[in-house]
Amino acid sequence: MQFLPDRARDNLAHMGHCVEREVAESQKYSGIETEGAWQAHFIKWCELYGIDDPCGPEQGRERVVAIYIKYVILGVNYNDKSMIRSDTASGYAK
Repeated sequence: MQFLPDRARDNLAHMGHCVEREVAESQKYSGIETEGAWQAHFIKWCELYGIDDPCGPEQGRERVVAIYIKYVILGVNYNDKSMIRSDTASGYAK
């Protein structure tokens, strides 16, 4: 970010360090491990809310997944992050 004036770089430095940590954290695990963690989180969430068969054949399961994704977006997710990227929410949904 050398193109920014010194004042702007100073003002953004703290958040820049947070972003760097998050990127490093997200790259630490392989896709398979991340996918497994998301699946385990969904199963645990279903158990918490009394959903015995989260992958059952009944019509309307998409609604359960949509409600779960809303919880994820609002901070009830594997890492308890209050904000997640749209790609991350999409990964949870898959």
